[in-house]
Amino acid sequence: MDNKTCEDKNLDNFQSRLLELMLQPLSQEQRWRALKTDPLFIPYQNYIASFDPRMMEVAAQIIRKWTV
Repeated sequence: MDNKTCEDKNLDNFQSRLLELMLQPLSQEQRWRALKTDPLFIPYQNYIASFDPRMMEVAAQIIRKWTV
């Protein structure tokens, strides 16, 4: 697998796991804990640190409403 394919697969895994996390009925604290401790998210910690907590909560609510 070439480097570009590997990066694409890693990003796909990150996005899929983030969506799964947003779909779960978790508290904001639980969601942030998962973002900081899940091994899949470790390479993306600088990006995750830029997330606004309020934006994450609203995004989670919207995602859960749209997928019902």
